[in-house]
Amino acid sequence: MKTKLLILMAVGSLTACANTLQGAVKDGSTNLKTASDWVENNRDEIDAAAAQTGEWLKKGGNLIGRGMEKTGEVLQEITR
Repeated sequence: MKTKLLILMAVGSLTACANTLQGAVKDGSTNLKTASDWVENNRDEIDAAAAQTGEWLKKGGNLIGRGMEKTGEVLQEITR
């Protein structure tokens, strides 16, 4: 009797795990489809964001360059 009960409990647990995994896969594929559809329908927004990001990277690079230049000038003054 105990053996049958243990087998029944094991089958129930495995069924629950399989259903959970199946649900996770379904949710993942739905999210991927939604994201793909959004990308297709909002290409101009993505391009604008990419352009803005490029501008920010240029400005950040310029700031770093100027900071390095000033640091070099200060170090030269210190070593004189």
